[in-house]
Amino acid sequence: DLAIAEAAHRGADVEDDYRLIVNMAPAVQGWVVDATERIAGPNQAAGVFIRPTGEVLGIAGSRDYVESSLNRAYRTRQQIGSTGKLFVLVAAYEYGISPNREFPSRSLDGRGRPADPSSLCQGRDMTLTEALTHSCNRPFTWAAYELAHRLTTVVDRFELTPPDAPALVPLGGIETSPLRLARAYAAVANKGRLPRIRSLIA
Repeated sequence: DLAIAEAAHRGADVEDDYRLIVNMAPAVQGWVVDATERIAGPNQAAGVFIRPTGEVLGIAGSRDYVESSLNRAYRTRQQIGSTGKLFVLVAAYEYGISPNREFPSRSLDGRGRPADPSSLCQGRDMTLTEALTHSCNRPFTWAAYELAHRLTTVVDRFELTPPDAPALVPLGGIETSPLRLARAYAAVANKGRLPRIRSLIA
């Protein structure tokens, strides 16, 4: 269905007698489906595997596509959670924040928010690299506060909609589809260039 949507976007009227040649790799597709089902359990989930240059090698739109034909991999928007920390790292790099600089692990409001339940995230200042290793929220939120509108600019460049408050970026304040999130991560491996998503070869 992703290939059909792409063909329609290109102006093709896809009927039953069309042959669509896709980038999908059967082994990768099987792995994505299996992994998505394991993660989902009784719930719905979605998975995407793309090359850094944007070719879709595997995509699973739900736990059971027979029961639910809504392709959650590209037709829904969800909060992205801690994967938003990527954009803080990019902004910190671009605006000259040293990778060795430490940020506080104390709460920002004095009432324990944002939460950091792991003891590995508490009681000491740490670099963003250390905070990423343990998915610690507070150091990233301090960095996001400091970056402010500059962080919003970075999120915009990934063609995602930033939240009203930049400090929400590392906490899941961005909503997008798994496919568009995969595209954002692919850009890092694609020398900083956002790839064009392509499921269809011909």
